[in-house]
Amino acid sequence: MQQQQVNHLQQQQQSNKSSNDLKQRMERPYKCETCLKTFPTSYKLNRHNYSHSGERPYMCQWPNCDKRFNDNYHLRRHMNTHTGEKPYPCLYPGCMKRYSRSEDLRNHQKTHNNNNGGNNNSQQTSNSSSASSSNNNGRSTSTNKQNESSSATISTWK
Repeated sequence: MQQQQVNHLQQQQQSNKSSNDLKQRMERPYKCETCLKTFPTSYKLNRHNYSHSGERPYMCQWPNCDKRFNDNYHLRRHMNTHTGEKPYPCLYPGCMKRYSRSEDLRNHQKTHNNNNGGNNNSQQTSNSSSASSSNNNGRSTSTNKQNESSSATISTWK
C-alpha cells in the first residue's frame, strides 16, 4: 500500500514537471538559434537577434547626430537628450526635479528614502546622546548634530 502511494506521488511530480515545462515553452515559444534564449513574442526575438548581428536599424534623425539603436525605445529615450524633455517628475513633497529617463528618477528617489532613514537615525542618536554626551566646552552636542543632518538633507533635495 505504501509503495503505491510513493509511486502515485512520483507520477504526480513527473506530470507536474511535464506540464510546467510545456507551460514555459508555451509562454516563450520563440527561440534564438544562436544562444538558445527563448522569448514570448517574435518581435522580442528579432530585437534580441540584433545583439548578435550588431545591427542598429533605428537611426537618430537629429542634425549632426549619428547615433543608432537596436530598438525604437532606446531611440525615443535618446531623443530626450536633444529636446531637453524631462517627462519624469519627482513627486516627493517640495522636490522640483525632473528627469528625462525613468531609471534616473528611480535612482534619485532613493536619495529621498536614504535621507528620511538617515534623519530619523541621526535624531534618535543625537537625542539619546544629549543627556550624557558633551563636547570640550561642556555643551550638549545634540543641537549641533540635528542642525548638521537637517542642512545635509536640505542640500541633497535641491
